[in-house]
Amino acid sequence: MPIKVIPGIVFGTLIYWIVGLNEMRYGYFLLILLLEVVTAIALGLAVSAASPNADFASAVVIPIVIIPLIFGGFYSKHFAVYLIISLLMIKCC
Repeated sequence: MPIKVIPGIVFGTLIYWIVGLNEMRYGYFLLILLLEVVTAIALGLAVSAASPNADFASAVVIPIVIIPLIFGGFYSKHFAVYLIISLLMIKCC
C-alpha cells in the first residue's frame, strides 16, 4: 500500500506548488490528499474482495461512489434535504 501512496505524494506536491497555494498549509493539504488516496484504495480492495468477478465489481462500484457524492451535501442547496438523506442512509446501513 505505501507504493500506491507515492504517486499521490508526487501529484500533490507538483499541483500544490504549480498552483501557488499557501506555503503554510502544505502539510494539511498533503494529509487530506493522502487520506483520500488511502480511502480510494481501501474501497477498491473491499469491492474486489466482495465481488465474484471483475464485471460485477465494475457494476457495483459506480453506485457506491456516485450516491454519496451526489447526496453528500456538496450538491444539495437545502440543509433539510441533506439531513433527511443522511438520516436515511444511517438507518438503512
